[in-house]
Amino acid sequence: MQAAISRPFRPIELTQEALAFFSLPTLAEDLRRDAEYEHSGVSAITLTRDDSVTLVLVALRKGASMRRHRAPSAATVVLLSGRVKFVAGDGAETALDPGSLAAFSPDVLHAVEALEDAVYVVIIGGRTRPHQALAEDGSEAGA
Repeated sequence: MQAAISRPFRPIELTQEALAFFSLPTLAEDLRRDAEYEHSGVSAITLTRDDSVTLVLVALRKGASMRRHRAPSAATVVLLSGRVKFVAGDGAETALDPGSLAAFSPDVLHAVEALEDAVYVVIIGGRTRPHQALAEDGSEAGA
């Protein structure tokens, strides 16, 4: 079981026959002691990844935020502790409590703001954008 963060943290590559276990509460506490968290109120680690899925653990201090950005693939945010405000690209806001999740498609513009100290897991569907193979004119390559 992965119990502590040491930098640089190396994500576990989910190769054939890989099996990984993590103590999320322990890792969340380590993130809160991380120098980046002390400086900016945000700390994150990529736990695992392969071509199909990437798992990221994020700690946000009250008042800190993950600025507006887009995920490269469909993603899900699962709030483990605290409270956050999920802000959609159109400005719509939804407060999330522990146990809540937000799921969204690729390239959806969004931000996350901590209403309280918070920890969440982000599950991203792979490393690449699913519609990456577009020709220069915007049509699908090979179509």
